[in-house]
Amino acid sequence: MAHRCPVTGIGADQNEKTTADTEKTGSVRSGTGKEPRKDSFQRIPEYMEAHYNEEITLQDVASYAYLNRTYVSELFPKKLGMSFTRYRNLLRIRHACIMMEESGMSLTDISRAVGYDALSSFSRAFRQIMGVPPQQYRKTQLEEKAAGKMKGRKEKKKN
Repeated sequence: MAHRCPVTGIGADQNEKTTADTEKTGSVRSGTGKEPRKDSFQRIPEYMEAHYNEEITLQDVASYAYLNRTYVSELFPKKLGMSFTRYRNLLRIRHACIMMEESGMSLTDISRAVGYDALSSFSRAFRQIMGVPPQQYRKTQLEEKAAGKMKGRKEKKKN
């Protein structure tokens, strides 16, 4: 059974929900109170997407959105259906899947590139999210890619 990376659509649905929540309650005003801006929490997934590979903490994202850390921690399950740590790991693993499929980088290099200090931490998070270790995922993807190429060659020969 193929293990496709299930986290390719992170952000889109949640941003729509956050926008809908903002429309219900009215727009949040900026620090000057003059111009409307996005819901403060909606800025967090955008920030995390841009900084997933850094040592990003709950405090970092809370400060970025001008919100209290505890409040942001409570908002993650309400707005995104998961904790901050789970969301961060999903982002990182999504990018790792892409790197495994599209590059020849070692797993150690990929784990560092997506923000993990240790390969063991990356492997644990990957297995928890994907259900298989990263080595097995990569092997399966390479086999599927090779099978797809073979199928394409056979179809060309028929024509």
